[in-house]
Amino acid sequence: MTARRKLTSVAVAVALVLAACSSDDDSGSSTQSTTGAEETSATEPPAATDTPAETDAPAETDAPAETVAPASGEPIKIMTIVRTESAGQSNTQAAADAVSAAAAALNERGGVMGRPIEVIVCDDGSDPNGAADCARQASEQGAVAVVGGASANPDSINPVLEEQGMANIGSFAAGVTDFLGVNSFPIGGSPAWIAGCAKMLAAGGAKKISVVYFDLPAGAFATTFAEQALVGTEAVVEGTVPVPLEAVDYNPLVSSAADNADAILLVLQPEMAARWLIAAGQQGVTLPQCAPGLSDDVIGTIGDAAEGVQVASYLRPVADGGPGIEQFVSEVGDELAPNFYALGSWLAVQLFAGAVEAAQPSEITATTVLAAMRAADGIDLLDLAPPYSTQTPGNAPLTSLYNGTYWPAVVKDGVIVSIDGKPAAGI
Repeated sequence: MTARRKLTSVAVAVALVLAACSSDDDSGSSTQSTTGAEETSATEPPAATDTPAETDAPAETDAPAETVAPASGEPIKIMTIVRTESAGQSNTQAAADAVSAAAAALNERGGVMGRPIEVIVCDDGSDPNGAADCARQASEQGAVAVVGGASANPDSINPVLEEQGMANIGSFAAGVTDFLGVNSFPIGGSPAWIAGCAKMLAAGGAKKISVVYFDLPAGAFATTFAEQALVGTEAVVEGTVPVPLEAVDYNPLVSSAADNADAILLVLQPEMAARWLIAAGQQGVTLPQCAPGLSDDVIGTIGDAAEGVQVASYLRPVADGGPGIEQFVSEVGDELAPNFYALGSWLAVQLFAGAVEAAQPSEITATTVLAAMRAADGIDLLDLAPPYSTQTPGNAPLTSLYNGTYWPAVVKDGVIVSIDGKPAAGI
């Protein structure tokens, strides 16, 4: 079997594991999905400043900044699908809040082609049927796209959206159809982050890497992306440690991972990664460790045990600053800013707006938005991720994963900071 076929055969299994990485084990929930629409209204522009004191001749000044009229007219509806009522799902609520904040700020800047954005939030109840129902409601309620969000059931959402001819833009990619669906446009993907962590550990001198993952039937396949990333290096995957979802005592698991290895790669949901790192700290484990997708809010719950942990970050770390990060923080607020679900969903709104503005369709519908995404080329993502383009095939076999990069980062003084200030190729 060739490497390409091997990678293809495990892509589905890995995606299923990564879906669990973003959620608790609550697949048995039958919570009925609910929706709530929030129309973000434009605010009045700031009042003009007082005129300067009268002088013999007016002083030479820079030209005043161009005033942009707030958005007006018929709202453009978008839906974001999350879980807002499931226990322990604060991260998914952050995604919904970030989409609403991004839309509100965008409306103040003139909206999309002059029209305001209205956000519909749909709670899928952590249930595949609820997720499919949300996707159907997107069309029924007049949404032109699903944007951002963090559902654990994308493989129930994307097929419905494909039937409706609607794009799924920038959702947290956690399922097979996120990476393979013709209507799916994720900003990044977990396979790249897993591969990125493996590359970072190898570059640091590791020779034997222990991969820690969810104890699910397909969990072991998460090691495949690590193995592929290590081809051509001196490092190998030395062993794997499955972590039961219900595990309470992490000490024997940490000991097992540390035996016969000189580095540890963690493929765990954030809360589990936090428990792991705390246990490792208590045991005095000093091996290099790397965790894909950790965020500052989770780091804050770990304390000193997180110091020095490497992170294959989803997007540019918030602590790096820069115009894009500054805009994000100013629009979502300090409370949401440390959460990468919030950053990703906020950026998804910028991608949606940028693609539509670039296409300039005569009318904004699900059909024209989908066409705009398929024609996207060099959409500016504010230096939080590489410019977005769908004009070249995605990273095979993940054909919808147009961005296979990650941000090499490390925890320093309690926050995640990038190592060299730029993204790197994961897959």
